[in-house]
Amino acid sequence: YPRRAYHAVDLFEQGYAGKVIFGGGTYRDACVTISGPCQSHAAAFEDGLPPWAGMISIENGEATYDEALAVRELVADQGWKSVILVTAPFHTRRTGLTFRALMPDVTFLVTAAPSAKFDVARWYATEDGLVMVFDEFIKLGFYWLHYGIAPIG
Repeated sequence: YPRRAYHAVDLFEQGYAGKVIFGGGTYRDACVTISGPCQSHAAAFEDGLPPWAGMISIENGEATYDEALAVRELVADQGWKSVILVTAPFHTRRTGLTFRALMPDVTFLVTAAPSAKFDVARWYATEDGLVMVFDEFIKLGFYWLHYGIAPIG
């Protein structure tokens, strides 16, 4: 999440976005419970995002589909016609497909935050890369069967 937050801050500072929305699930590790949006807020402030940046947190949902449903409500309330989605490099296809399926009248640009664990050009060369790619294939299949979101779009 910090890398996604840093990428979002960069986009904000370059003038591509007027608001920054943080979503994600809750993490439990080493007897500490913290939400993804809370982690992202902290990282964004550390990276220089000003408090007036219009940050919004979406704390409901553990999955991309749940986040897309929550963002759909926000997009409708705000009347937005375009959204930049910042995600992990291995996750861009399913993220874009899901958000576009749920909000066909909104333009989505999906951008990948840099990753220390995943090299797009050499994903097959590491265990982490292989696991992430095959995990996404399984999730793409699940989204197709469960939600009707085809993996090719």
